[in-house]
Amino acid sequence: PVDIAAGLDKDMSISVPNLPADPSKGERTIVLSKRILISSEDFREEDHPDYYGLAPGKEVGLLGSGMILKCTGVRRDAAGKVSGLEGAVRPRGADKPKGSLQWISEAHSVQAQVRLYSPLFLCENPNSPPPTKPPGGGAPPAPTP
Repeated sequence: PVDIAAGLDKDMSISVPNLPADPSKGERTIVLSKRILISSEDFREEDHPDYYGLAPGKEVGLLGSGMILKCTGVRRDAAGKVSGLEGAVRPRGADKPKGSLQWISEAHSVQAQVRLYSPLFLCENPNSPPPTKPPGGGAPPAPTP
């Protein structure tokens, strides 16, 4: 993750719908803190017209918050690698940023262990009968005893 100092004086509570397409599903409160985290894949040091993520001087939306984040600076460690970002947050208003990023509030995050698995089955429904020919041709699979 990339650590961003969001430029806020204090935490900001924002009420957002649970399901934006259906307001009857209620609301929840999210907290935008002084420091937020985004995926390292959502930041590049050099911007490109086809890139929708964050880059120095560029603005992106913070998904679900109604806020816009602008990257105002890059922090580096002793080796010169990016160690974090400086940013400024403002309400979205009528502006429509090019991209919107998933984010979490550092102060309100919890540690988690996530395991990513490749697809476990070769077909969409593992209860369906085995194919007579495997994808791409070849001999059918041998029956299991």
